[in-house]
Amino acid sequence: MANTTTRTAPAAPTTGAALDAAAELFIEHGYQGAAMSDIARRAGMSVGTLYNRFPSKADLFLEVFHSYGRRQGERVRDAIAGARSAGVVDDVALFVAGTHAYLLGAFREASLGRLFQTIGTADIDVSSIRSGQEIWVERNARQLGLETGTPRADAIAAAITGALGGWVRGVQLCESDDEAQAYIAEVVSIERAMLRAVMG
Repeated sequence: MANTTTRTAPAAPTTGAALDAAAELFIEHGYQGAAMSDIARRAGMSVGTLYNRFPSKADLFLEVFHSYGRRQGERVRDAIAGARSAGVVDDVALFVAGTHAYLLGAFREASLGRLFQTIGTADIDVSSIRSGQEIWVERNARQLGLETGTPRADAIAAAITGALGGWVRGVQLCESDDEAQAYIAEVVSIERAMLRAVMG
């Protein structure tokens, strides 16, 4: 009897594979040291295919950055949804739950987070990164139930977003999961107290 087994062609490399390969090589060699040809090779695709998906290395880097931001956003949303499911309704408590998840994600992807802090305007156009930071200020204000556009709301949201940036850099320096968990516990305690003090 003839062999009728159907052979499945290997799956084509995905955009996700390109982003994973790019993140690894940017971390290993820095933005300037990572070549598109090396990224394509690690992703298992041709250089032409990579350039079809990302016209330049800067475009690829920015998508790595935005992909990281989406993962962090998902972690925050999942944490807040979980807290709500557990009966939490207080805006500060929900915000603190989101902070915990965000910082834990920042620790788990610390190498990638540190990479983003090294990029300057000489490397790529960072305007989209800066606009993303402004969006986070607005999102934080809404999450806290603040009336956006008022001086007090803007001041509180800017202060807590700035503090979060410092706390992210701090957790990225932790050398173990236990150290990170202890650091995050201190942060959320401080954040809770700060927000209670200014919001009542």
